[in-house]
Amino acid sequence: MRMHRGSSKEGGEDLRPRKLSPSAPPAESRVSLEIEIVRANRSELRTVELPADRTVRDAIRAIGLYAEGTAVLVDGRPVPHDRPIAGLSRLEVVPTFSGG
Repeated sequence: MRMHRGSSKEGGEDLRPRKLSPSAPPAESRVSLEIEIVRANRSELRTVELPADRTVRDAIRAIGLYAEGTAVLVDGRPVPHDRPIAGLSRLEVVPTFSGG
């Protein structure tokens, strides 16, 4: 079977060069994050350690919450869930809905 030109499946191995962002941290570096889960009548502090190339969404999932049901703050300001965690040390996570 002849594959179209440029297919990575023809040789059985992906030979395309990997593109790495020059600002991306080394793959082996890790970030330790303090995550405060803030609720109306209490808050809970957790610590997670993740690879530095992960996102805020990954950190939320690591503590067992769904990113879609939370607002995340850094220094009192909202941050997007797709923001890399490199350079962060603390997140405030506010669940925006509860089951029931």
